Amino acid sequence: MGEDKSKRKSLGFSFFKKKDKNKGETPAQPDSQSPPPYVASVSNPLSVPEKLKPQTSKSIPAYGVPVAQPIAAPHIDTSTMTLEQRLLIIKKRVDEARRGMAIYGGKRSSTEFQMTITIDGKNPKTDPALRRYSDELPCEHPSFKLLEASDIMKANPLLEQIQDYSELDPEAIPSYQGQVPGTLSLAAFNNEIYWIIKSANVEFRVTFWLSPDIPPFQTADLVQLLSVRRLVGLPETPKEQYDSLLQLVGPGCFALAGEADVYEPETQCRALINLLNNNDWWTNYSTASSVSRIMSQTMDDSAKFLYILLLATELRLRLPLIKDNSFQSALREKIKADLIIAKRWWDGMDLAANPAAPGDFSWHSLVYAQQTAGLIRFAELMNWPYLNSVRSKIEACYSELRSGATLDWHVWDWMFGLCLPGKYYSFKVMSALIKFSPETKPLGTAPYYDSGLVLKGKTYWRITSILGRVLGATPGVRASLDWIGPCAVVAKGLPIVPAWVKVTARDIPHTDITSFDADLDDADNIIPAIGDHSTAQEIDRVLQNYENPSNWVTPLPPNPIKRPNEKDKYEIIGIKLLKNPVSSEVRYEDPSEATYTASLLMKINGAAVTYDLHAYSLFLCSHPCTGTHAVHKDKLPNVRRNIVTPNELKGLNVWDGILIVNVQGSGNAEVAARAWCAERGCHALVKQQKTCFYCAWEQARQIHLRVVLYR
Repeated sequence: MGEDKSKRKSLGFSFFKKKDKNKGETPAQPDSQSPPPYVASVSNPLSVPEKLKPQTSKSIPAYGVPVAQPIAAPHIDTSTMTLEQRLLIIKKRVDEARRGMAIYGGKRSSTEFQMTITIDGKNPKTDPALRRYSDELPCEHPSFKLLEASDIMKANPLLEQIQDYSELDPEAIPSYQGQVPGTLSLAAFNNEIYWIIKSANVEFRVTFWLSPDIPPFQTADLVQLLSVRRLVGLPETPKEQYDSLLQLVGPGCFALAGEADVYEPETQCRALINLLNNNDWWTNYSTASSVSRIMSQTMDDSAKFLYILLLATELRLRLPLIKDNSFQSALREKIKADLIIAKRWWDGMDLAANPAAPGDFSWHSLVYAQQTAGLIRFAELMNWPYLNSVRSKIEACYSELRSGATLDWHVWDWMFGLCLPGKYYSFKVMSALIKFSPETKPLGTAPYYDSGLVLKGKTYWRITSILGRVLGATPGVRASLDWIGPCAVVAKGLPIVPAWVKVTARDIPHTDITSFDADLDDADNIIPAIGDHSTAQEIDRVLQNYENPSNWVTPLPPNPIKRPNEKDKYEIIGIKLLKNPVSSEVRYEDPSEATYTASLLMKINGAAVTYDLHAYSLFLCSHPCTGTHAVHKDKLPNVRRNIVTPNELKGLNVWDGILIVNVQGSGNAEVAARAWCAERGCHALVKQQKTCFYCAWEQARQIHLRVVLYR
């Protein structure tokens, strides 16, 4: 066994570290590269004791059920092999067991949080062969794409930070919602934690802007210039591009630029950014619930809006031409909102002069058919109780507008597609829908973007509300445009319905989750260290343990023979609301702006149970993997250490390792489990159908999520 240590290191293994005698052996961990798992053999299932009640020790559970299946693999005689050859055999064994696993990676620190996912080292979102294993949801309707800030400008690798619109709104990213209602995708989970981390760090920002003399423009001139840009785009040559921009912004915007620099797209972009950054002159649309209301209050407002629209269009067309992105930090929320509104206008609106009345203009929606069908589709998906009465009104809406009828601002924004993505678009679709229903029209506009809607016999909640995240697990509930519904009724605490209701909860500290465990391909995770003075016999024993194919098993799901929840009954009674007290500094309270805390009333096996939803828990949907995956038997007790059902959670305060909550069998069992997470203040990973048991456990372990809901 006198092998050269340098050879061992080159293979990625480290055997001769000092072993901590107070620490248990580190179990085998997956490698990031791997072939498909061996086909599990059902002829000889392993059986270890398992205990229904959660455990806090590392002992193996208490009653005998099959918990794993050995993989089918040939035994290899290694008695005459060198250490290097044996290490290669073990490495291959690990690779074979891990192929197709969804592996987390990325940046993690006290100031950064950016998770990525790979399957066999490839990104499932960009690799065509792995697209079916992506966590993205299919789009239910073309109008729903406006929920995302995507395709705002032509692709350019230098625009990656510029095209990150999560600063404007975390919900504006593609695929915010997970594949299970009420859960978040990996990208959404990234954003939620990143912005909570970022909010704890003070950032000093300096914004530069210009206040030059701008050439006077009439509305007709601006309409003409916008039409030209839509039809022909930018002028062909750099000089022509500069000359056209000079007429639009005046020479003052280029006062600090060199004579030759003014023809560069970077210089022209800086001039436009500095001009748009002037909050003293322009409206900040990043906080506007209705763009159309602001732009049409007066003729002067309309002219200013069109001018901002033209500046943002000029910037949007020039940014893909840049070769230097050193100025991208100057693009803050305001300008990103301007760019999105400019793209929405470009795609969905047309403004034409009225020949019969000089100075008058008529607005035309280029997407009214899409938006009409989309609003109806949303109502269908949400099982809207008044769908039969509102369908014809929605269909006739745009033709009535063209005939001179007056529309509510939110309906107008929806029909023209002129609104920001994320929470703004989600807010808009429900605001528009209630305007068409006589039963809900008196409600008016919701006071908060994340207000829930309480109707007689059902409720609807935003995915950003803790009630939406908990009740998303209810059988039959749908998720669309970041709304969850129809959900359980309000049983107590709200005497008048219908009503808008905002439910509050506290944030959960993310200090633990910002530190990942070691990457799966870390050498010390593959084979435990055996000490500096290990004998050849000890090394041989460890090697044989990992070489033996019968020691590699596929963990079976929780309770594979009988689901314990089948005998348990979980019933949702309703929601209890408690009005939050008003600060003593507030002299007058607007009743419409009241906020509430929520509790969920349930019956479990006939006994009343109340879950107080104190905390803003995040439920991360597990990422799909390919097939099922094996683990070394030494690690199996860790994987199956704590398996409980929801009716065992109420008295559980402390556990060691990852808690697996088996929510199979009863539809509302997962609702109880999510409610318990919100009560205790912990995040959870929700295993979806396309993720194997071991991958779900491993994904949770990597990012320090201590609860897995096995559905």
